[in-house]
Amino acid sequence: MLDLTREEKIVLVFILASFLVGSTVSHYGKRSKNFPAMRPVLRGQGERALKEININTADTNALIKIKGVGVKTAERIIGYRQVNGPFFSKEDIMNIKGIGPNKFKALKEHISVK
Repeated sequence: MLDLTREEKIVLVFILASFLVGSTVSHYGKRSKNFPAMRPVLRGQGERALKEININTADTNALIKIKGVGVKTAERIIGYRQVNGPFFSKEDIMNIKGIGPNKFKALKEHISVK
């Protein structure tokens, strides 16, 4: 059928195997996007990872559980509260340096002010 050398056969098998593995990974990756519970929202485990965090009462450890909020941003949130008082709306978090409209879109479902 095909007159291939041993090396060419090995390369062909490798290419086919890579294609099959890549297709499988891609297929299951696309499927998991349909299941919100499979996507981590907050850093942490289990049910705790799906709760909203109250930005008016949370300490640094609680704030950094929100995906996209690191230690520096958590400290800025706490510092803002100390100087300006509580946040009255979720949108007020955009007064924090480093949190603009795009980051707010990612955070707004995972924070609360009540």
